[in-house]
Amino acid sequence: AFHIRTSKILTDVNSKYVNPSLVNPITSLNINPGYQPADGKNECYAVVVGISIYISSSISNLNYADDDAWAWVAYLAELGYHVDILENGRATLDNISNELEWLLEQEDADDYVVFVFSGHGTTVNGESAIVTTDGYAITASALAEVFSKADSHHIFCFFDACVIGDMKKIAEVKDGVYVVMAADSEHLSYERKTIYYKDEKGEIHSENCEHGVFTFLFLEKELKEHGFKELELAYTFSVDLLDKYGFIQNHAFHPWSELMNPTQADSYLPYYHEYMSLDVTYTGGAGGATTPLPPPFPVITPM
Repeated sequence: AFHIRTSKILTDVNSKYVNPSLVNPITSLNINPGYQPADGKNECYAVVVGISIYISSSISNLNYADDDAWAWVAYLAELGYHVDILENGRATLDNISNELEWLLEQEDADDYVVFVFSGHGTTVNGESAIVTTDGYAITASALAEVFSKADSHHIFCFFDACVIGDMKKIAEVKDGVYVVMAADSEHLSYERKTIYYKDEKGEIHSENCEHGVFTFLFLEKELKEHGFKELELAYTFSVDLLDKYGFIQNHAFHPWSELMNPTQADSYLPYYHEYMSLDVTYTGGAGGATTPLPPPFPVITPM
């Protein structure tokens, strides 16, 4: 049986979880984009989904998932990405499927690809799934099948949702993928208007959040404020911040690490050493084509 592993549920903070009985499972999206050979141009494409308002009446709304999405759009656009966003009522099953198909039709073997989702998560037969605004649950296997057909070996996926850890399957079916998940397959993800910080002296300060908690720590604090360019380092320091940032309950400070357990999956590692030198080539992608290495990715760079 599936169990959510958490010691307490915050009554004043929305979690991003939907009971599986309220959704319709989708185990395949039937996307077949075809092979796109490298064209010698390093283009960057992204699809960002943020759902605060669910048109399915059986699913509760969130407060800040659409704000998460727009924050990612602004960040990626500044890096030069072609970004498509689906928010709230536009983030239907059909539209998400169409955008993923567009994404794979645009990218080729030397391009960079980003997919971001912020909204409710759930499980389908024990497997993590993202919940569309119209009440469908797209499983991790379905998304892994989609991205297994991508030509790019520079793919970053970010999920801020509950029980979402099985999205690691995307990195398991393809090399060159880095996936960050705000929760593993057994824990919840939260959003918050105000977040609290305990400094080295033990004094507690408040900050405006208005995001998913892990989106705030990963995107707003580490990528934007602290300026990390290596996503892996941004993830590591974001996880560390879960011990310093927290919430107030019964007049006491509790670190977010008591409730949240983010996770990552990385199939970029086999290529890191090759990326250190731009004059080498790697063999990969559909058809096993040998492709010149692109210049360093503005976000994912070798450690």
